[in-house]
Parts: sequence; structure tokens; C-alpha cells
Amino acid sequence: MSNNYQELLEMWREEKKKRQELELINESHKKLNRKLQTELTETKEDNKKLSQQISDLEKSRRPF
Repeated sequence: MSNNYQELLEMWREEKKKRQELELINESHKKLNRKLQTELTETKEDNKKLSQQISDLEKSRRPF
């Protein structure tokens, strides 16, 4: 019985360690995803501004 308990205890420790490692990876991914979302939002805003600039230029170059 003691041997079985030791095996279970070791399995539990290994699973706990794996879970902690996965939690660290998860936190890292969350941080990266926040950064990527910020970059995406900035890129979309820049694209809108550039599109407006192009539209304004096209309007200004059209003959009346």
C-alpha cells in the first residue's frame, strides 16, 4: 500500500509541475496576444488614415 501511495504522490507532483508550466505558457501567450491586438488596432487605424489621405489626394487632383 505504501508503494501505491508513493506512486500516486509522484504522479500528483508531476501533474502539478506540468500544470504550473502550462500556466506560465498561458500567461506568456496572453501577454503576446495583448501586444498583437494592440499592433493590429494601430495598423487598422493607420490604414484608415492612409486611405483617407489617398482619397483626399485623388479628389484634389481631379479637374473640375
